[in-house]
Amino acid sequence: MEPASLVINLKNQRKRQRDRVRKKLKSADRKKLRGSIDAIRDDVVTDVRTMKARQAKLTLRRIISNRTRDFEEAKKQFKATDPENLHRLRIAARKLRFLLETASAIFPDMNTVRLEELRRCQQTTGAIRDRYLLEQISKSVV
Repeated sequence: MEPASLVINLKNQRKRQRDRVRKKLKSADRKKLRGSIDAIRDDVVTDVRTMKARQAKLTLRRIISNRTRDFEEAKKQFKATDPENLHRLRIAARKLRFLLETASAIFPDMNTVRLEELRRCQQTTGAIRDRYLLEQISKSVV
């Protein structure tokens, strides 16, 4: 049997089975069954959407936790005399700040004080880094 005829055969068999079930069910029973099936499908769709939203929030909280840990680690290792530590702190602050700003749409009760702290940290470390780079450029020119 060729694949095309096999597919047609399966479709016909499915149609015959469906017709047999329809004949056995009375119209009222069929409507009742259809309503039950629709209700179950709606419940499943709602549950899946809820699970996806819940999973997305859990994933976002995990990412925030990881970025916060990276920032706190960079703060611990910070030495004012080491420009690379300064740069790592600035980048960690920037990543965490942008993530928290994005997440604030999902978590409206988020701590905005932390965002302001990160913004100031990023601005200060950015200014220090710019000054350091300008000093390096001026030394190489002279």
